[in-house]
Amino acid sequence: NKNFEFDDAVLTQEAKDKIDSEIVEKWNKIPQNRKEGYLEFLKGKTINVNAYSSIDALSNFPDGGRYAGCSKYGVGKGPRVEYNLCLSQARAEAVVEYLKTIAEGVFKDVNFVAVGKGETNQFSGLKWDSEAKPKIVKGVPVNVKSPYSTDQTKSDRRFEVKFPKWHTED
Repeated sequence: NKNFEFDDAVLTQEAKDKIDSEIVEKWNKIPQNRKEGYLEFLKGKTINVNAYSSIDALSNFPDGGRYAGCSKYGVGKGPRVEYNLCLSQARAEAVVEYLKTIAEGVFKDVNFVAVGKGETNQFSGLKWDSEAKPKIVKGVPVNVKSPYSTDQTKSDRRFEVKFPKWHTED
């Protein structure tokens, strides 16, 4: 629920702790011969790391966010939907970068692929009229913000990593 701050692509400490508990602690409990077998199994496999951004304003409004790495039109400019796609990609890349360092770098050669999925509300379930047209005030379009706070939409700023299952007879 607290993987990234609003308009940012840096993993929070809470997200790193979750990765460490969900992946590293489990990895450390596996017998060495199975670790080697699993790493061999992962060779040639692709593991997608999907990341998302939350919907906090109109997608079609020509105002991106404040994350400079995703503002090809200048900070705060450009279509919000494009900005959020870029931001989710940057988040996925941050997760991949962290995964390659965990467990003393054991996953550094794994073929993780960062996939930015763009904006979503599928995890929070918060619905609002995100297809509305910008309001016009004195001839100038005004962005329509989500009625929800950025705290309420945190769960949509997330990532997913699914390691493939492997079975051995030993």
